[in-house]
Amino acid sequence: MMNPSSLQKTISNRLSLIITLFMTVNEDNLVELHTHLWPVLRDKFISNWPENQMGYMLVDDYIKWIEKGGNYTKYFKLITLNGDISDGTFVIVDRYQLFIYTLDESNQRLKRLLQLLDWTKGIIVSSFLKKFKPVVMEVIKSLGLEIEYDSETFIHHLPKFKAADLDLTIPDGLKLRPMSSWTHVEKANTAWPYKHDGSLFYLKRLIDLNPNIGLFDKNTDELIAWCFRFQSGVLGALQVDDRFLKRGYGTLVTKAMCKIQCDLGQDTFALIADTNIVSKNTFKKLGFEIIVNCFAEQCGQEELAKCASSLEKLQSSSDLSIAKSKEELDILCPDLNQGLHCIRSYTRRCMTLTQRDHFNKLYHGTAAVIKDLCNVGKYQDEFLQHSPCLDRVRNSYEICARQYQNTMALISQGRSSDVGDQTHNDTRNEADDVRNICCSFRQYLDCSQHAARRECGESTGRFIRDFLDRMGNSLIKMYCTEYQLGTEKCYGYSSKGVVVKSIENLTVIFSLEKFTYDNSMLIKKQDKYHYYYY
Repeated sequence: MMNPSSLQKTISNRLSLIITLFMTVNEDNLVELHTHLWPVLRDKFISNWPENQMGYMLVDDYIKWIEKGGNYTKYFKLITLNGDISDGTFVIVDRYQLFIYTLDESNQRLKRLLQLLDWTKGIIVSSFLKKFKPVVMEVIKSLGLEIEYDSETFIHHLPKFKAADLDLTIPDGLKLRPMSSWTHVEKANTAWPYKHDGSLFYLKRLIDLNPNIGLFDKNTDELIAWCFRFQSGVLGALQVDDRFLKRGYGTLVTKAMCKIQCDLGQDTFALIADTNIVSKNTFKKLGFEIIVNCFAEQCGQEELAKCASSLEKLQSSSDLSIAKSKEELDILCPDLNQGLHCIRSYTRRCMTLTQRDHFNKLYHGTAAVIKDLCNVGKYQDEFLQHSPCLDRVRNSYEICARQYQNTMALISQGRSSDVGDQTHNDTRNEADDVRNICCSFRQYLDCSQHAARRECGESTGRFIRDFLDRMGNSLIKMYCTEYQLGTEKCYGYSSKGVVVKSIENLTVIFSLEKFTYDNSMLIKKQDKYHYYYY
């Protein structure tokens, strides 16, 4: 039998071996990804489209460069942490430029990857999203590196269907064609405000490998205006010769690049500094929109309200017949689905896992109804079957609406008047608000069902009740179980009196603008979380 000291020594040795093996297995390494796996990495960014378009375009551009071959491919490499691309974490080192991306919301693997890089030769961290900046700054600080400059730009976006509608009229005496010669590169580099050591080679490579456009004088072939597409997929180095300013040539070459992107089946993106007023106005007139809120941590209540704007038709309808035909539904549904996508994006970016789970449970019913309503199937057919009659019940719905509208207005006014009042009794107000919302909502369900049944029959009445039940099912289960019409809890509310304005202030607005705010406050008290605004 082994004596205690020998046993202890054996256990100690085995433990040391296990620890050594663990440390060996878990030692992080930089691993260059083989080019045949680049498309696998790229396609990971298709999920949650278009939120991850920037990651997709970056990898896709380099894949196209590899396919074209030539000496340029030796200047860049795609590096991963331990060869693992499961969460889309990677960096591309391209000479002195560094591009970064990850799908990991914690950014921890990206942080580790950056810590292992060789920064000694100087690096320009290019075109990275604002949500990655805290990690970049943390690594720079930990390594004792010095920042030469820090430039912030905003992402402007134009969908390809809008680009297709742009009018591209070329003035007499001018022509559009891609730049191709070294002379063009030298002129563009000289005029570029961000020129630097190596930028001449940088622009020459972009001309050779990426789409670009130049505006030329037909007679002299002089280059007048130009625009490039950077390897991150965004437009850049848009310039007009100083002698030809204020003639609309910058707008002309921008339109031309948008058309090229459209022909490639791609949306157009541009990075514009907030101080560049001229470019901002130009791109705005062309239909570009700033989408920084999709890529940065914009987590205010106003951002959630923007998501609700995509559901405006569903919210603002004065009756439950939000669409009277399949054609109308086909027009409505893209906006509804965009609203749902916006909400999902907001919860991923701006809520903790606990908050997200809480919100998703609350909002599940609304999302499920929209999904069934907008997909061909039994539920959509049933809705369209009842829709013509629902249009005739509009006046009854308006009667059902008034009490609920008044209730919501009073709650909103109460919340507004309480801002800054530190002596306010939050618990009492929250309890009162929940009671009034729940009882009003139950009243709405009953009133709407009665109205539909009187005008359209029992079948339509049941459908409407089911429709509204599904919209508010999670809400009722989570908050309203104890509030029943005809009981003391809902004293003063009647099933035959008044209720809400159709769907207007139903769960869509209710979830987004009322309960979400209150739930966030409640979770905040329980979990002591903080919102960080970047």
